[in-house]
Amino acid sequence: VLFTLEEARLRSLGGDVEGSIRGFQNAVDLFEDERQQPAIRASEAFFSAAALATNDRFLTYQTSGYERVMAHNFLALEFLKSEDAERAQVALNGGIAEMDYQRERAKALEKKSESSARQSSLSTAATASATAQVRSQLEASALPGLEAYQSAFTFYLASALFELQGDP
Repeated sequence: VLFTLEEARLRSLGGDVEGSIRGFQNAVDLFEDERQQPAIRASEAFFSAAALATNDRFLTYQTSGYERVMAHNFLALEFLKSEDAERAQVALNGGIAEMDYQRERAKALEKKSESSARQSSLSTAATASATAQVRSQLEASALPGLEAYQSAFTFYLASALFELQGDP
């Protein structure tokens, strides 16, 4: 995934808009493939053990939500370079859908931690503390006024695209 993203970015910098679009679209497809994989794979245990014995190049790279959103943003920018505002809007919609997915995932994680704390017969204060800890970890990477899963750049790009299309 990282190689595909970097190759697409370098193609963009080199002026190869079509190659960059293909690259970012491939990355988006890889993200979707990754999401469809089961959470734990049998081969993952082997590669983790191999990484401990040799080096960490054997570890499977897990992408982050912000990488997924930014790939959609870059794809939208490439479509704008090729003067295709409609496809740029579709790409941005993918980024917004990714942010929605991340929001729902954060809520589910928070509920799961709360449920686990209750099942462990923790006190109300300890349950609240565990939930607050998960919430603070999720919010640590967020900008002021945004949740951890939100991208200010995506919002800005979407508004600029609407204005470009004559929709203030």
